[in-house]
Amino acid sequence: TQSSYDARVEPRAGNPLLTAGVIAIALLLLALVGIAGYFVLRQPGISPTVREGSASPTPNREKGSTQKNDPVPVETRNADEMSTPEAVSARPLKITASASSIRLAVQSNTYYAANAIDGKRSTAWIEGVEGPGIGEWIRFDFDREIVIHRILIQPGYFKSPQIWAGNNRLAVLTAQFSDGSSRELTFTDSMTSQKVDVGAIRTRWVRFVIKSVYYGTDPDTALSEVAFEWEP
Repeated sequence: TQSSYDARVEPRAGNPLLTAGVIAIALLLLALVGIAGYFVLRQPGISPTVREGSASPTPNREKGSTQKNDPVPVETRNADEMSTPEAVSARPLKITASASSIRLAVQSNTYYAANAIDGKRSTAWIEGVEGPGIGEWIRFDFDREIVIHRILIQPGYFKSPQIWAGNNRLAVLTAQFSDGSSRELTFTDSMTSQKVDVGAIRTRWVRFVIKSVYYGTDPDTALSEVAFEWEP
């Protein structure tokens, strides 16, 4: 008969000194963690630094209003690029553009009055009435009274030679000023920026009224860009 035996293993007795040492180390670590957390919580909070003027809000664009005879005022960029050295040293001039009418938008292309002072020859203000727009106007209001010496105009749609030739180009504008005076501005029929000397007119605004045009194949009359040479 095969003999059998008890395979149980007698448990080993624990070392009380080793156990006490482990417990002491654990308590010490907990105490160190607690002290470190206390000092971290006592540190003052750090707020992100925002540099004033590092990013200006974008002006609200017009709400898709393309109704004819609907003046659309738009606050625009500062107008120092064409100013005199005296004006550059002054605070920036802000201009608001409005118009008697605007052409209906074509897909993503819009024709707001503000396009005439956005610094881009690829955009334009286009009047929105039937025919060439004789008598329609675009107006520029300044944030203070200034003295205007010269006016620089791109009298047509300067996006491309084909588009320039296809739309009506400005031949004569009547420039009206807040002091009650006016000037007739005459342009050649060429795709070039043209500068007109108006003397020294103190004004808060300028309004250009279409008087005559050079005709294109389309009935719309366009104005790509306007700038002013001025002093305070």
